[in-house]
Amino acid sequence: QPGGQMFIYESLKAEEGSCDELPTPAPVDRGTRTSTFTLEMTWDTGVPRLYVRRMLRICSALFLSADMYLDGGVLVQLVGEGLHVIAALMALSILLPQLIAWLFLRAHSMADCWGLLRILLFPILSGSLLLGLWLSSTRIHHWRSIAVFLAAISLEPWTALIASWKDGHEVQESFWTAVVEGTMEAPSSCALTLYVAMLMSSVRSHGPPLLHSVSTLTSLFSITSASTKLHFYGEKPSWGEYLLVSVLVKFP
Repeated sequence: QPGGQMFIYESLKAEEGSCDELPTPAPVDRGTRTSTFTLEMTWDTGVPRLYVRRMLRICSALFLSADMYLDGGVLVQLVGEGLHVIAALMALSILLPQLIAWLFLRAHSMADCWGLLRILLFPILSGSLLLGLWLSSTRIHHWRSIAVFLAAISLEPWTALIASWKDGHEVQESFWTAVVEGTMEAPSSCALTLYVAMLMSSVRSHGPPLLHSVSTLTSLFSITSASTKLHFYGEKPSWGEYLLVSVLVKFP
């Protein structure tokens, strides 16, 4: 009937008008640098969550730095023992994963040339100093040790801490760099360190050096942390779930 059709038409127009009045969704910020991995804090500590997140970022930077310094110490010890080939392989196992991570981030517009400079700065200084010592025929061991130690150093942990300081959330560059380091650099350096430790323990009565044992443990924790982060990528696990997967599934 004409009246019924007019009523339906008016009803549809009213519904269409109500849809037009709905608020428009906020645009997605595609330039966000926040990582998609977040640990849910399931208890009330009385401390603002921003401070807790910042403390987590500080602990992460300290752990990564300690891991680098231990690797540098192992490099110095390998060179002192005359194991130059293994030391060179270990230095490459430290540097190449960082370059691979930078290439991956660069391909996804998450890194720039300054990031590459931060990665190569200390290895270039190390190589230049070693070359200068070799050309000058200088046999000062502490200068050689400093040059070798610099090959394992990177500014990335502290750069990531500065980038995440505002809101305490881990940035994507830091997330993927940690994943690549924990799944590529840590296993290779751990294997080389264990190989040398077993060689030394087979000819010495006091067992492997303490430095090698501590470096191996930090590498194992780095592997566990990186693989657990990748396992929960895109999710927000609780602390209980995170620890359960870390200890029972991901720890080597």
